[in-house]
Amino acid sequence: MKKDPNSKSYKLDCKLADYLCNIEDDIVMADGLSDSFIGIGSQGPDGETVAIYDSVKILEGLMADGMDQEEAMEFYEYNIAGAYVGPKTPMFIVKIPRELWDQSVPCSDETIEFKVAKKPKSKRKPKK
Repeated sequence: MKKDPNSKSYKLDCKLADYLCNIEDDIVMADGLSDSFIGIGSQGPDGETVAIYDSVKILEGLMADGMDQEEAMEFYEYNIAGAYVGPKTPMFIVKIPRELWDQSVPCSDETIEFKVAKKPKSKRKPKK
């Protein structure tokens, strides 16, 4: 599919690519999704720098382009979030506002436990 160099989406992609190449020259971007770009992060065992996109904004954009919610979700899951393009594949996240953290929503029958690692005791001897 040929990109229209006069489209807003194309121009925004170019502007973002120019900016990111000043940070790191090999960040993989998701074409046409610059409106949903929120930053960069690192992932994987080598700490690869990757682009990060807001999944909700992507879905809103797909629906604004004429897809209903089900079509947008299916397209997103298969063609965007499900596309692996190597170790620098962009990350797609859903931001969860802090005010939702206190709401009780059952996840499943299993209990989720957060384990906090205890700080190891110092082996230094106290000063006298």
